[in-house]
Amino acid sequence: MKLVRVAVLVALIGACADGGVFPEGSSRTVVEPDRGSSPVGPTSVAEVAATATLLQPVASSSTGVPEETVVPTTVETVVPTTVESGAPTVSSTTEVPSTTLLVLEDPPPTPSDIEADEQLRVVLAGDSITDQVAPYLQWILSEAATIEHRHLWGTALCDWFADSGGDLGLEHLELWEPHIYIVDHGGNGMTPCMADAAGLPLTGEAYTAKYLADTEYVVELASRTGSRVLLVDQPVSRGDFRSGTGEIYRSMPVRHPGGLVRFFSTWPAITPDGQFVQSAPCEVYEPGCVDGRGELREPPPNVHLETLGAWRYAVAIVDELVAAGWVDADLVDVTDRVMP
Repeated sequence: MKLVRVAVLVALIGACADGGVFPEGSSRTVVEPDRGSSPVGPTSVAEVAATATLLQPVASSSTGVPEETVVPTTVETVVPTTVESGAPTVSSTTEVPSTTLLVLEDPPPTPSDIEADEQLRVVLAGDSITDQVAPYLQWILSEAATIEHRHLWGTALCDWFADSGGDLGLEHLELWEPHIYIVDHGGNGMTPCMADAAGLPLTGEAYTAKYLADTEYVVELASRTGSRVLLVDQPVSRGDFRSGTGEIYRSMPVRHPGGLVRFFSTWPAITPDGQFVQSAPCEVYEPGCVDGRGELREPPPNVHLETLGAWRYAVAIVDELVAAGWVDADLVDVTDRVMP
């Protein structure tokens, strides 16, 4: 088995020790904060709460994804300007094209042009959910890809730009020429890069505008190297609340047609029909399966994944990569492989 090169984050050591889900390991227990209380803006990533994700109620549908997605036609602050690092900030009010989607058709496959003996170069960006999924995703892709990890509990997408993340900024990976960016941020909004001029967390239209500008920036970074972008919508949370980024991510393939930017919903794998599911029947080969059943999510009141949920989340992402033509199905066939 080929080794997977990983950019080791010093901060991630603490996250791992805090109990992230790893193969044959235990899961993290995080109590969801009282969303009615007044937030106190942290001064660093290390101080952010792991579950500080803005969530929205969800209307379910038979397809497992929202029946209708509407990107606001006007937002308070959406035009990205640039700072020295090139990362976007938000400025004056402007119009944003409205996108109303009933069914988002899958774009055609857009295979990467790589040599026969070349591994894919993949960037994985995300938050605490990604921390839990990453070990399984890395194992499944180990014969097909080298992964650079840019994920940590509590982080927003903008925390991985150079002006916030320093040397870990996504901008610094341009010379590496990634083939694929997997963006798995659910919408955390309590780090300094998601604060307004008064240091308070962005909310409402300003919050949406910031995540839209930051997502557009990642797509722009990817376009510099002809990279593909997979935008992952995280599963419905306890109480049938959805992520703060799903509608934004869903709009991006329409804004950037051609198949290089794709949206993927984890709902069918983890929360079918947009309904929170605690446990599910499972197969004996699936991690976390005991006597034909396994937990998908942590016990109440927590909202993170258990072992089976993290495994199925990773498998679903890989299946989408194969469907997109970005990964060779034979290289991710784990039928005869033994998980360490």
